[in-house]
Amino acid sequence: AALSWGHTQKLIAVVPNVPRPVRVRKGRQAKGRPITKEEYERMLKKCPNPDWQRLLRGLWLSGFRLGEALDFHWTDTARIRPIDVDDKRPMLVIPGESEKGNEDRLLPMTPDFAKMLRETPTKERQGFVFPLNGRKGRYTIDSTSARIVKIGKAANVVVHKTTKKTKFGSAHDLRRSFGDRWSRKVMPVVLQQLMRHESIETTLKFYVGRDAEKLADELWAEERHVETQEHDTLHDTAKSATDSA
Repeated sequence: AALSWGHTQKLIAVVPNVPRPVRVRKGRQAKGRPITKEEYERMLKKCPNPDWQRLLRGLWLSGFRLGEALDFHWTDTARIRPIDVDDKRPMLVIPGESEKGNEDRLLPMTPDFAKMLRETPTKERQGFVFPLNGRKGRYTIDSTSARIVKIGKAANVVVHKTTKKTKFGSAHDLRRSFGDRWSRKVMPVVLQQLMRHESIETTLKFYVGRDAEKLADELWAEERHVETQEHDTLHDTAKSATDSA
């Protein structure tokens, strides 16, 4: 544009042929997606034992990162822990060491997650909330992550697929499901707190911008509902007129 303007102003004799840069399309931002409830239930059925089912339920209901879930403790003040579980407003205490923002946080617990925790009798609320122990001791983050992906594969929960690789449901996809569900119920600033995002931009980028096709489906489903109601009203009116005649 500058060279063309210079040519019109007779500052240059000829506009040189300058190749225009090609804008690179943005790639897929996340190699995964929220898992549906039906897929989640399939994964539960493929868990090797109740302890793994409990972990998957916890990830689904809490939105924890996997490391946070494994660190979740009933009483240790140096770890993520619940308080006031049986009260009206149960909370999560998250130490700064466990947070990206390096600040201690006191956050409200979602009702469905609190209900799950209440299933554990008070006298048994000791140690890790999700105790996963194998032959070599407690499972690490890597070994736990690998096992969950194995469960996702057994349940045939495919979250991303290319010609070279198929990605199956993972712990982080369960976290994505939590964010997706609650994005429809609360404002972005509340969702940011529930997801424990340091920046609101992260929340807006991955959870608030609804998928266009999904939104279109909802809009047209509502339109069909309205059309059905209008059709039923016209039919009833016509029937009443016929009966009167």
